[in-house]
Amino acid sequence: MEYIVRNATVHDVSAIAKVHTQSWQETYAGRIPDEVLSQLTYERRLTQWERKTQDEWRDVLVLEVKESILAFSQTVHKPEADLHTDAELACIYALKAHHGQGFGKRLMQESVKKLHGAGATSLGLWVLKDNPTIGFYERMGGVCKAENSMRWFGHDLPVLGYVWDELSFILEA
Repeated sequence: MEYIVRNATVHDVSAIAKVHTQSWQETYAGRIPDEVLSQLTYERRLTQWERKTQDEWRDVLVLEVKESILAFSQTVHKPEADLHTDAELACIYALKAHHGQGFGKRLMQESVKKLHGAGATSLGLWVLKDNPTIGFYERMGGVCKAENSMRWFGHDLPVLGYVWDELSFILEA
């Protein structure tokens, strides 16, 4: 399947919000409280993505097949100090029907190339502990170095902090 990875634009907001919403529903149904999942609607995600500034859009990549966005990622330079990294993979989502096709790996590699080009040498990410795709981060060389919780709509959800002390493992995967 031919695909391209490119920088997202504000014209991609609707498609990104759709992938974001659908990915959460596919991944977390039955794994997190329904009260949380029901709040993460397409409309809420659309508003969230519409609020991004032009500066934030430079850190969003989309993966597209035949002009349809099937996956996206966002990085953050100078993230919260909790994981002690130069950068953070704030999110990476692919529609479940397209898992296992290398989309996540390619998006992660392209994101890391951009970060590395901007001077980052380490990467962190927070992932919900109940995420069934945690093995992907481990196969990409991430090491779980922290455990915490995030408050979502009145619920504390456990999260794991993965770290890459060197970006070369991701780039060479």
